[in-house]
Amino acid sequence: MYSKEVWKNGDIPTAKQILQRAFKFLDSNADIWLALIKLESVEQNYDQVRELFKEARARVTNERIWYKYVTFLRQSESTNEALELIEDGLMNFPSCFKLYMQKAQILEESGDLVKARNVLSVGTKSVPDSVELWIYLSDIDFKLDNGTKARSDLDLGLLKNPQSDKLWFKKLQLELKLKNIDQIKVILTKALNEFPHSSYLWSFNLTFNTKKSLRKTLYQDALNATNNDVRVLIIIGYNFWID
Repeated sequence: MYSKEVWKNGDIPTAKQILQRAFKFLDSNADIWLALIKLESVEQNYDQVRELFKEARARVTNERIWYKYVTFLRQSESTNEALELIEDGLMNFPSCFKLYMQKAQILEESGDLVKARNVLSVGTKSVPDSVELWIYLSDIDFKLDNGTKARSDLDLGLLKNPQSDKLWFKKLQLELKLKNIDQIKVILTKALNEFPHSSYLWSFNLTFNTKKSLRKTLYQDALNATNNDVRVLIIIGYNFWID
């Protein structure tokens, strides 16, 4: 987008003019609205940001407008308004996982973990392919001292999303919190068989297997399997540093 290049060069007023001219032809384009909102945010014109969000909602049917407006309201400490907006948003975009996430986050921040869990439970039913919702639901159940339910959440999430290596990674992290070391070994072997090139799983493998005698071989295997993924490189670098 031309306006972005102009903005990068420090000319925000001209960038705004470019976007405002674009509105004459593309007034229902979410990207243009969000770009203008970002420029106003950079200049800390928060009253104008609020007005632009309201106008954008009226003109554009796009879930990004909604959840970014919710983010703005949360940052402005307008929590009740944010919750109201989320409710309206879910009526229009019932499959927007980010709105469920935001609502649960607000409730968790207020200390109501049970209500946060209820929101996420509904969310996983409405958007079962959202890995993020399953992980968040599991995290909340763990915080509610229900490790068994937290494990069940991830298992069900994997049934709905069998191609998610991140859910396997979270299963491993959960069992580590629960100190089920033998179970970790079983899960890790199975997960790496399913996803032999996953940087998530190899990064866990590197941190879990701490025997120095195995490190050289393990490092080489991890680098080869993940094509020198940055996540793996960071862990290896950290281990060399602490040694």
